[in-house]
Amino acid sequence: MNFEIIDHKIDRRCLISIQGEDEIFEMMKDNVQKYNVFLYKFEGKLFLQVYIEKKSFTPRFFSMIKLISTFRETDNYYSVMVDITENRGVGIIKELLSIRSITLGETYVIGNRIYLTFRYHHDYSIQLTTELIKWMDNEHRLRIENVRHSRTFIDGMSMLNRTLPLKIIQTSTLMPDGHGPLYDIARKYPDTVTEVDVRSMSIMSIKCISYATKKIMIPRIDIISEENCIYETIELSGSLMDRVLKLNELRIPRLATILELRNGRLFNTTIVPAENADEYITIYSKFMKNSSQYDPRIDLYSNINENVWSML
Repeated sequence: MNFEIIDHKIDRRCLISIQGEDEIFEMMKDNVQKYNVFLYKFEGKLFLQVYIEKKSFTPRFFSMIKLISTFRETDNYYSVMVDITENRGVGIIKELLSIRSITLGETYVIGNRIYLTFRYHHDYSIQLTTELIKWMDNEHRLRIENVRHSRTFIDGMSMLNRTLPLKIIQTSTLMPDGHGPLYDIARKYPDTVTEVDVRSMSIMSIKCISYATKKIMIPRIDIISEENCIYETIELSGSLMDRVLKLNELRIPRLATILELRNGRLFNTTIVPAENADEYITIYSKFMKNSSQYDPRIDLYSNINENVWSML
């Protein structure tokens, strides 16, 4: 995979935080440990899934958190699902994600605050700033933590892997039949790499950002940057949409999904927490069970390390 086509294109990131209001945040308010979290939209509500390493637990904290109804246990983690729909300040998530080029990146909790990273193209800095100013008051308890240049894809995932073990899973099929802007881009501009906004808060559509090597001339796409050949499409249906919604329903987080066409095959490269990798493969297998005509394959299933990137 040619990561150079992606790196430094969506070139800015903004980290904000909002105060959590559920009982779990009251329990955690004096805790300085960083816990990875993932956001899901399901049945009209916004949920936050908190992952806590077992080795970081104190007996007192465990005795409290295990009483929460959504408490789950895996080999190395405890997790709880928290409904934050009514949390003051969460409305800004939807507002920011409605701005062209903006996607949600790393999310985590420290103490009783929820930290949210938004990635965006510099041409949309004014829109982002305008929206932040609207929400900057005591009522919404929002803070701007930093605004910086984006990391490269590999650097970002490698840093996250230090605190949350990750697996990278690459699958491929023959280019499937289908209609819509993503299919048109793949067929007419096969050198394009597309990043799927897997942390999207919408249950009706998926935002996709396509990085091209030349100007794309097809209908139903929005231009993020003509100079940098970056485009945004909205997918409303199809197998990609079905799979994303199913993975959200089953609370299987994804850190990134990248699509590219090579030699007539559509490659899907997805990064998930190592704890959820088997579940992800199970869902993939179910979706591909009746799709043998597309020759589905699992091309790579690996921990993230310095050598894995050259295998893609």
